[in-house]
Formats: sequence, structure tokens, C-alpha cells
Amino acid sequence: MENPLYKLHLLLEQAHKESTRSHFHAQESLSFKETWSKVLEIDPNDNIAFMNAMSSVFKLLATSKEYIEKDERLNKPRNIDFLNKVEEAFSSLNFDSDMKHFRQYVKEETIMALSLLSDHIHLAYNLNESVLTVEEVNDLINEIDNLIDKITNSNLSEQITLILFKNLSLIRTSLNHYKVSGIKGVEEALEQALGSILLNKKTLLPVVEDENVQGFFGIISKINSVLSAGVAVKELVAPLVDLITNK
Repeated sequence: MENPLYKLHLLLEQAHKESTRSHFHAQESLSFKETWSKVLEIDPNDNIAFMNAMSSVFKLLATSKEYIEKDERLNKPRNIDFLNKVEEAFSSLNFDSDMKHFRQYVKEETIMALSLLSDHIHLAYNLNESVLTVEEVNDLINEIDNLIDKITNSNLSEQITLILFKNLSLIRTSLNHYKVSGIKGVEEALEQALGSILLNKKTLLPVVEDENVQGFFGIISKINSVLSAGVAVKELVAPLVDLITNK
């Protein structure tokens, strides 16, 4: 499992840097929504994506607090206070306002304290900082993009193309949001893709030897191979792919 406070700390640190930079360059002052859209790497005009991403940030905060409260050595008033400050920073959610309220509560002292608490959570619960590296995420996204381009220019039917596009886009989105949603989001996308493979077995079977369909299976297998969590998902991949390919 991944350390939620490690991810939260990185996000808060980046938001603090962005807001501080914006604060000292008034002509480039960014709103709360603009700042966090930049941190989360999403389109600030996509309200649904923004709300979903912020919901994931709040979940990181809530989960981090649970871990701290469950450990006697970590459940100290001072530690809880640092997380309460983060909660307070998000208490006035006027997305169009500036980051002044956020900076009042999330200061360098708080960010440093969260970094130390993240290390303590790692030791107490033996949690990973991150299962996938930035390079692995980027490589997988690039591979998906290249495959989508190939499928677009292929002779596959519209029905099969839509099946592949839907699942590749689902996996790509989970990778894009990895910095917030973590490995859980990737596992959920993989589970949905596996369900789609089973549901559309009869449609995929006649074209299973097509290089693009094989590329689709290859991406699923590759993502599964780098997952160190989600054993149940890992156990499902091989038999399902074998079922489709008649191996």
C-alpha cells in the first residue's frame, strides 16, 4: 500500500510554492482553482475533473489522519494540529478567490512537519512512498498514446476500436491522476478493463491476433506487472488474457 501523507505532502508543497510565486508576482496572481489545477495537472475549465481531483486530495487528508490517530506513538495533539491546519486551509472553498486563506494555514513549518510525519507513518505501517515512478507513469502514458494513434489509423471495426479506446482512455486517466489517486485508481481501471475484456470476448476473439489488439493486451500485462499491490487483480490478468487468446 502507498503512504497517503507522502502524496498529500508533495501536493501541498507544490501548491504552496505555486501560490507563493504567484503572490510575489501580483500581475500573475492565480486563483485557488487555477493554482490547484496546475498542481493536479488538469484543465481548470473542466469542473467535473477538478472536483473529482480535489475530492481525492481530501481523501488523502482523511486517510492520513486515520493512520495517525490509530498509532499511539503518532496520535499526539501537535501532530493532529498540523493536519487540522490543512483542513482549515480547505475550509473556505471559494475556488475563484486567491490563495491567501490557504497560505495562512499551510506554511513552511506545516509542510516540513508533514514530511516528517510521512516518514513516521512509513515506519509505523510499512507503506510505500509510491509504487510507480514518474518515469514509469510517463512511459506508460506515452505507450498508450502511441497505441491509440495506431488504432486510429488501423482497419479495425468501429465497435472494436471503441472498446479499445474506452479501456485505454480509462487506464490513461488513472495514470494521469496517479499523483493524487495513487495505485488504487490504477487498480480500479485495470479491473474495469479486465471486466470489459470478459464482456466483449466474442467481439475481440476474431481479431485477437491483430497487432493493435495484442498491443492492448500488452499494456494491460505491463501495468499489471509493475503493480506491487492489488494481488487479486494480478491473479486475474493471466487467466483472462489466456481465455481470450485461447491459450
